[in-house]
Amino acid sequence: LGMNNVRTSGLSELNLRYTYLEERQTCLLRELDEVQEEKRQLDIERAAYAPVYMVPDDVLYQILDEAYAHDRGECTLDYRCDTPMAITHVSRRWRYLALSLPKIWACIHVPTPLSRGHIHLLSLYIVRSQPLPISFTLRCRFYKSTSPEMRLYMDSLALLLKTKVQSCTICTDYA
Repeated sequence: LGMNNVRTSGLSELNLRYTYLEERQTCLLRELDEVQEEKRQLDIERAAYAPVYMVPDDVLYQILDEAYAHDRGECTLDYRCDTPMAITHVSRRWRYLALSLPKIWACIHVPTPLSRGHIHLLSLYIVRSQPLPISFTLRCRFYKSTSPEMRLYMDSLALLLKTKVQSCTICTDYA
């Protein structure tokens, strides 16, 4: 009987210690969350002091205009990385500036595989290009010239672009 009391007492002490550690862990995790949130807020505040925010709007307009220039005969922008969509996610200011420059939205590059999401993006480009005509490039690889994907896509393109297209390039590689 004495041995059971020692074991029970020992187990009770371990359980109390364990409960204390769990409560302490919960408090520390809560404190860690608070510290991480405070750091996140400071990062946001510090970002306002970045040198790019010292650049006047008119200079930033010129930079964006040059970065997305399409004055060359054939557009050399790479659809995988040279998209004005990316700069709309840098900051509110950059989004505002990018959306107020129709020229950077007037050249559209569409890769494959095609999806319904591309139609939505095309609509955004058309709206954002405002009155400017659009240069459109479709780079695709189709295995059948009558593929349903191609037919759906071309029908959608015809509807979206019929009044705004200045030039259209479709690069295909039929296997």
